[in-house]
Amino acid sequence: MIENYINDLNLRKEVFPIFNYCINDLSKQKLNNLLENPLKNIEDIYNRQDIIKGFIQNKEQLSNYKYSKIYFHEVYEFLLNFSDDDLMFTKLNLILFSKQKAEIESRLIQIISIFSKIELNLKKLNLADFPPSYSDEIKFILNFIEYFNVGKYYKINTNDTLDLCKKILEKKSEFNIFFESILLFEVYLSFSKSIIKNNFVFPTISENNFIFKDLYHPLLNCPVSNNLNINKNVIILTGPNMSGKSTFLKSIFISIYLGHLGLAVPASEACFPFFNYFSISINHNDNLKNGYSHFMNEIHLLKNALIQAKQGKKCFVVFDELFKGTNIDDAFNISSQTIKGLLNFKSSFFIISTHLQLLNEIEEIKTKQTANYYIDTSLVDKQPIFTYKLKEGWSNLKIGEILFENEGIKSLLN
Repeated sequence: MIENYINDLNLRKEVFPIFNYCINDLSKQKLNNLLENPLKNIEDIYNRQDIIKGFIQNKEQLSNYKYSKIYFHEVYEFLLNFSDDDLMFTKLNLILFSKQKAEIESRLIQIISIFSKIELNLKKLNLADFPPSYSDEIKFILNFIEYFNVGKYYKINTNDTLDLCKKILEKKSEFNIFFESILLFEVYLSFSKSIIKNNFVFPTISENNFIFKDLYHPLLNCPVSNNLNINKNVIILTGPNMSGKSTFLKSIFISIYLGHLGLAVPASEACFPFFNYFSISINHNDNLKNGYSHFMNEIHLLKNALIQAKQGKKCFVVFDELFKGTNIDDAFNISSQTIKGLLNFKSSFFIISTHLQLLNEIEEIKTKQTANYYIDTSLVDKQPIFTYKLKEGWSNLKIGEILFENEGIKSLLN
């Protein structure tokens, strides 16, 4: 099975920081894992949306959710590694009043502190705001903590220590499940904080609509938003260098991808089909591991996407300046063949940016079988003005020679 190609999305460096409001390193790791795995069907997408909406509705109740990061990690290690031998060792050490007694009691105090704070926050939640299945998950966490009755312990004495150690041993088989639930809870909480802060919107999944309003790149300080309404499965994007094509391609891919994680997206409205294969080629890096040049790496990615599409997958594929790595005649010929062929895969969407002006002459583009857009750029006194606005049509603007001359290269050569 061919995996999604999303390396150029830079999840860890670019997307992860947007959503990372996690308290501890374990929940950060879980957040990163979730970002790498798009959901498998529309039902799962809407279910996660509803879960996160529940967290958003309970933002006030969860505004003080916090605890000691150090305590949490020490409690995690202590509980997952506790055993029958530890209980016997504890009894013996308590009887002998050895040095280990203080350490054991310290861990138990940490458990009481962490469990008490989590319990306090979860009891404030309005469970009716969550889907029933996730309400049950929250109840599991609460019931698990309540079993230890941490509220009754003020000072830890010998009997308390033995009592808690016995309870820990009795729940030994459930600690992995418990911590998985806690970590997932905190990831959802982290998602909700980011969505609230950034005012993202939850998308609608629709078979026949591909609409964005006020779409923008979430990492830019002053992003320019764009609208997009597509009814074709192949989109050709043109515009001169530096006009913002790559940024736009990345913004739309990020939004589509986030939507398939069940997350909200950077737009005021979003509606698009469900996809189950993703591929983006936007950085034009050589794939040194597999020995591919720029060009061969694109060929490899295109082949993988076509294999998935032929097998019935619904693919969302982005190529920035496709076939840039070969000569212009080659690039035109194979780009033409590619565009014509991609039109046959109606259930998949392909967005291709290009500088090949001759492509505007092929029948499929001239007759608007493809959706054609460009990033608007104008010239004022031989200076390019970049608006970063998306418009329907085709850009024939060439600024390379103008910049060449403006920078004095021409006069230096003469």
